[in-house]
Amino acid sequence: MGAGSALNVPIGIALAAADPLRGPAKVAAVTSLSSIANIVGPPAIGALGERIDIRLAMASIIAVILGAVAVSGRAVRSLPRL
Repeated sequence: MGAGSALNVPIGIALAAADPLRGPAKVAAVTSLSSIANIVGPPAIGALGERIDIRLAMASIIAVILGAVAVSGRAVRSLPRL
């Protein structure tokens, strides 16, 4: 799961950079969100693991990935065609 999730950031940055007009702003947004996720994610999973079973806390990552997949179609459709 980690190897598949790790590919999201470089792919997201490449897609964001493909926009010739708003590319820099989109790359900044993707990298900012990635940094926030890297800082907030592990402690949030740990705190959730203290309240519920750690396996269920780790499974919460699946919910986040499914949410990202659900909105990714809209994000990709908004990119210009090259």
